[in-house]
Amino acid sequence: MIPRGDPARLLCARDNEPMAQDRDRILERQRAAASRLACLIGGVSEAALRRAPGPGKWSVVEVIAHLAEDELSSTWRYRQMLEHPGVELTAFDQNLWAQWGDYARWEIGEALALYRLLREANIRFLSRLTTGEWTHWGTHRERGRMTIGELAAHMCDHDERHFTQIERGIVRYNVAG
Repeated sequence: MIPRGDPARLLCARDNEPMAQDRDRILERQRAAASRLACLIGGVSEAALRRAPGPGKWSVVEVIAHLAEDELSSTWRYRQMLEHPGVELTAFDQNLWAQWGDYARWEIGEALALYRLLREANIRFLSRLTTGEWTHWGTHRERGRMTIGELAAHMCDHDERHFTQIERGIVRYNVAG
C-alpha cells in the first residue's frame, strides 16, 4: 500500500522527488494488478467464480466486471482532469452499473481482458504525464478534491480491496462447496 500521509505530497510541485517516487510506486502497482488478478482466479472453477457469497453480494465474475468498468470511468476522469483542471468528477452507482451491465452474465475471460486493456491504456497515459500534470485535479462528489496522482493511488487501493474480496469469495466457496 502507498502511504497516504500528507496529501500535499502529491500536490506540492517543489517537492518533486517524493512525488516521482510515489508516481513510480503507483505505476508499479497498477502494472502488476491485472496479472495478480489473473493469478487469483487461475485454476478456479467456473462455478466458484459465478457463485455470489450471499443475497445482494457480487460473485467473482461480477467483481471483475466492476473493476473493468471502474477502470473505464477512471480513463475518463484522468483525461478530464488533465484537460479541465478543477472539473467536477461525478460519482456513479456501482450497483446500478452492475444491474445495467448484467455483470453476472459476463464471460470471465472477457471481463479480465477488458480490465487489462483499459489498465494498460491508463498506464501508458499516466506514464507520459509530467510531474505538474499529475497535480491536475478535479472535485469528486464523494471524495472531494483529488489530483490525477491521488486518483491513480486510489485505484490501486480499490484493486486491493476487491482482490481481498475475491480471495475471500474463493476460500468461502472451497470451504462451503
